[in-house]
Amino acid sequence: MPKNLPILATTATANNRVVNDIQGQLGNHILISRGELTRDALHLQNLPLMPKTQRLAWLVIALNRIAGTGIIYAKTVRDCELVADWLTTNNINANKSQSKF
Repeated sequence: MPKNLPILATTATANNRVVNDIQGQLGNHILISRGELTRDALHLQNLPLMPKTQRLAWLVIALNRIAGTGIIYAKTVRDCELVADWLTTNNINANKSQSKF
């Protein structure tokens, strides 16, 4: 990458090993900013595992009740594409972008 290209790398779950790996890939000149996991703008929730079709239906209902934007993590690229396509079909703006790391 060109040296004058600004880069922003973000994660909510990186442990020290991952942070060190990212720093090794991007260089020692980067600024690392870490905060607490508990934040007013971050809400975590545990749900019982349902079959995939029920999860997708629940997701549409839940997202229609939440204001703002968010990130949905999925296990595979194929699952990301499936969820994004399902949300789009249900008139929810979804982007299938994926990490390159």
